[in-house]
Amino acid sequence: MQRTIIFILFNLLLTVTGFSQNTLHMTSGQRLDKNQTIVKPGGTLIMQPNGNLVLYAGGQPKWQTNTAGKTVTHAIMQPDGNFVLYNNTSPVWSSNSWNTGASGGYFEIDLNTFKVAIYKANGTVAKVLQQGVGTPPPPPPGPDPSPSPTPSGPTPVGGGSN
Repeated sequence: MQRTIIFILFNLLLTVTGFSQNTLHMTSGQRLDKNQTIVKPGGTLIMQPNGNLVLYAGGQPKWQTNTAGKTVTHAIMQPDGNFVLYNNTSPVWSSNSWNTGASGGYFEIDLNTFKVAIYKANGTVAKVLQQGVGTPPPPPPGPDPSPSPTPSGPTPVGGGSN
């Protein structure tokens, strides 16, 4: 009886937090150091010693940051909504999602489709880093007649969405 109650509460917690068993995620402030992994039944995310952050599924790479050969000490989902790979305190790669309204959000990989995205705290997509298999691409942005405002906050680092 106690196991049944715990199982129900665990599944309720998954539903409330928005994370499913078919996803791999890093929450705001969560860090993955070199040689560390996050393992789920559908895939493994590893911060490789060569500096590349890679998702493997079925022994095959499904997504990566293409940072092999660079000195990377850790990956972190920052509280400002930016997912960044660092060499100690120097940024090496970034999702460039610090200005998308994703403060307090999370990094997530759907292990069914391999969609990789940054999500806002409320569970809506802030930025897609890789479209999932069978997922239609987002529509192209429309013309913006107004000049872009200068962002306040940290300067985004290069790298982008590989």
